[in-house]
Amino acid sequence: MQIKAKLFAIVGGLTAASLIVGGVAAYGFQRYQSVVEESQRTARVTQLAEQANGLIYAVVME
Repeated sequence: MQIKAKLFAIVGGLTAASLIVGGVAAYGFQRYQSVVEESQRTARVTQLAEQANGLIYAVVME
């Protein structure tokens, strides 16, 4: 193989590797965002349940 062909092969391989790493990173970020949103939703539901529980407790204690 000529040096030119070897360089093209190396550059092509590194380009493919960087595209794969970028794709994995983008997928990971999307997955992270969905988990964070689900966690925030769960926290809000828990907060509302605690408020409702406090109101029910206040009514029962009257």
